[in-house]
Amino acid sequence: MLPTVYLVGVIPALLVAWFDHVLAKREISYQIALTAVFAYFISYVPLVGAFRMGFMHEPTVVLLGLVGAVPAAMCSWLATERRQAVGA
Repeated sequence: MLPTVYLVGVIPALLVAWFDHVLAKREISYQIALTAVFAYFISYVPLVGAFRMGFMHEPTVVLLGLVGAVPAAMCSWLATERRQAVGA
């Protein structure tokens, strides 16, 4: 069971955290949105096999992608450093 947890949970979470870190270092303007989109696809990748075999249908796959996108967006939002206004 533990290898499955790493494949479906820990490895994608680390990849999303790395991606968010790279965006933060480069000061990309839409960091939260790009991190959410990346997390959506990273959450979707392990489920492609089940989708192609017919075990899952389209609405289920869309919702399971959101399971990765929403927490990643929240984490990216909470981890952003606030910039102070000039002259403050």
